[in-house]
Amino acid sequence: MKVVYQNKSLKTQHHKGWFSAKWDWLKSQEGKEAFITFTVMLTILLFMYTAVSKLFQQSVFVFQMRRAPLPLMYTLAPVIGWVVPIIELVLVALLYLNRTRLLGMVCSLMLLVSFEVYITGMKIMEMQTGIRLPCTCGGIISNMGWTAHLLFNAVFIFLLGLSIYNQRKMRKSGTV
Repeated sequence: MKVVYQNKSLKTQHHKGWFSAKWDWLKSQEGKEAFITFTVMLTILLFMYTAVSKLFQQSVFVFQMRRAPLPLMYTLAPVIGWVVPIIELVLVALLYLNRTRLLGMVCSLMLLVSFEVYITGMKIMEMQTGIRLPCTCGGIISNMGWTAHLLFNAVFIFLLGLSIYNQRKMRKSGTV
């Protein structure tokens, strides 16, 4: 009796088939829609949570923004203290509605990129001066360091960018 040795175990072949099937599903129309829905839900949760935290602790939010060594921040902080959470809540509404979801994703991406620029500036300032200024995000998220914030926002930027790309691609093909 001749025995044939297979290089790959059955378990490896099973996992390759499983991963391949999941990857194929993710590339499908249904998978893209699920990915977009997942991203939108995460973004809604993020903005709802941070907006409510900022509104409930508005005086702390404004106080922390005033500590940032940026030109005009001290005088603009009270206005920004109301404008940012309101924008976040408007984005939640845009993301929730099917008709305005793409606009909500694009505006959310723009807001997150602007936060990323601010966070990068704060990280650079921390490295230059050694002074760690508190984050103004609100809630549990404000306990992150600047580096963790950069990574956290980068993940959301990536998810939103990919979701916008998929949404536009699906609209062009007429499947949505």
